[in-house]
Amino acid sequence: MSRSIARHRRSIQAVMLLMTAIATTPALSAMTLQEALRLAALHSQALPAQHYSAEAARERAIAAGTLPDPVLRLAVENVPVDGPMRFSLDAERMTMRSIGVSQTFTRAAKREARQQRYQQEEQVANARWHWQLSNLQTETAKAWLSLHFQRRLLHWQEQQREQAAHQSEAMKTAFGSGRATQQEWWAVQSQLLQLDEKLLAQRTQVENAEMRLQRWIGAEQSLVLADAIPDISTLPFDLQQLRLAVDEYPEIIAMNAQEQLSKAEANVAKAETQSDWSWSVMYGVRDSDFGDMLSVGVSIPLQLNQENRQQRDYAAKLSEANQRRAETEEKRRLLLLDVQQKWNAWQSALARQQQYQEQLLPLAESRAAATQTAFASNRASMAAVFDARRVVFDTRITETNLAWQAALLWAELYFLFPESEWAAAPFQNNAE
Repeated sequence: MSRSIARHRRSIQAVMLLMTAIATTPALSAMTLQEALRLAALHSQALPAQHYSAEAARERAIAAGTLPDPVLRLAVENVPVDGPMRFSLDAERMTMRSIGVSQTFTRAAKREARQQRYQQEEQVANARWHWQLSNLQTETAKAWLSLHFQRRLLHWQEQQREQAAHQSEAMKTAFGSGRATQQEWWAVQSQLLQLDEKLLAQRTQVENAEMRLQRWIGAEQSLVLADAIPDISTLPFDLQQLRLAVDEYPEIIAMNAQEQLSKAEANVAKAETQSDWSWSVMYGVRDSDFGDMLSVGVSIPLQLNQENRQQRDYAAKLSEANQRRAETEEKRRLLLLDVQQKWNAWQSALARQQQYQEQLLPLAESRAAATQTAFASNRASMAAVFDARRVVFDTRITETNLAWQAALLWAELYFLFPESEWAAAPFQNNAE
């Protein structure tokens, strides 16, 4: 356990040092994905929250290993309240002024169990820190990639709108010269209006994507993104390795730590079945005619109903530990299925995007060029030319959407392990 705690502390300290270095480093003109991840770690309040939680557990563990504070007792006893000696402190032989101290001696096994409970709580906080880091990096990467692809979609739609405007002018000229019908001219105008509506919607999508990224990196950061994106076609592990490493997913580690915490709480409940003894010493001062008195005592809680109190609490804690174990196993199965589905969807999106990029897009461009040539020799209508060009843009937009889909799935798989964020290999330039 101590080695695991030290490992978690080193990880936290490393990221804290990195965040401090980032705070003193001037921002780059264009934000890479790696820079966005670092800014997100700096901006996050979820990571410090878990760090403080771990610190709190460490402090409680130290306190739990000590004995309770001794109790000082000062008293005036047996003072008469009526008769000729009322309220006299030295006339009645039973009246005395006493001072005493008592101490509860918590069993060493009980103190150790309480210490281990808080040490395990620190483990839970550290595990949740890594889980939060994994979620932070995943969501930041998805936000950065989404903004990148949303802007690319906006670029294609703006180009399509610009070309449609030229087509409208060309159709107007062709209609005037008799080479186009009124229906064709109306069709082009309708397409132009539809593109305007799509542009408005896409600009809103870009604005929303900007806000999502700023939620993770801070509203004060520049949103000028670098053109280079990670190589989303590769991962540093294969599916089999990913499945075998399920117990190292941050979420599973956090749930296992929670299960161990429940077991530690059960050990505390078991230790509570043994009573703690309290010893007391009291010295009573009386009038010199009577002599002083010394008292020594011991207090022992009588657990007369252990079966329905302490044993019930212990059984409840064991049941909670079993509940945690069952929930962890169920989550393992769900994560294995989720990872398998995401892997398959990622592979499918990559294959489809490659097909669009290498086959369908060149085919659409060739068709557009052939239609333009046919129009020049009066073998095709202008409407056919416009339709062929529209197919080119539609194909580009579909290809971009597939690349975006693959990128999001890549991020969800890659950042299952938060430590991988600091590796440089996946962040090689892949400008598109």
